[in-house]
Amino acid sequence: MSEPALVQDKYEPLQVMVCGVCGIHFAAPREFWAERHKDHSQGWYCPNGHSRVFVDETEAQRLQRELDAAKRDADWQRQLREKADKKNRKLERRIANGVCPCCKRHFENVQRHIEQKHPDFPTLKKAE
Repeated sequence: MSEPALVQDKYEPLQVMVCGVCGIHFAAPREFWAERHKDHSQGWYCPNGHSRVFVDETEAQRLQRELDAAKRDADWQRQLREKADKKNRKLERRIANGVCPCCKRHFENVQRHIEQKHPDFPTLKKAE
């Protein structure tokens, strides 16, 4: 008896796939699938000859998309904070110049006016 031409000393784990065109089940080494998932430009063929390719995004693409979204969110939050800071500075200047932020009238003692005429207006109480 003669020996087989190919002898495999170790077994590689296989990943089973199903062809989306003909439905045949086939398997290939997991390393093969991992390489195809990393680089979507390479395709493969099912045993019946149908061309197959992964169309979902790669891990690197997903991470880049998430990073871009986080940068956009941080930029949006920064813009909101700057807008609120600008509005607060304007309000503080007006109050410092004696103008009531509610009724837009000038008073010598704005704090007393706000406490008496606009009790619902949120004010910062000094810590005692």
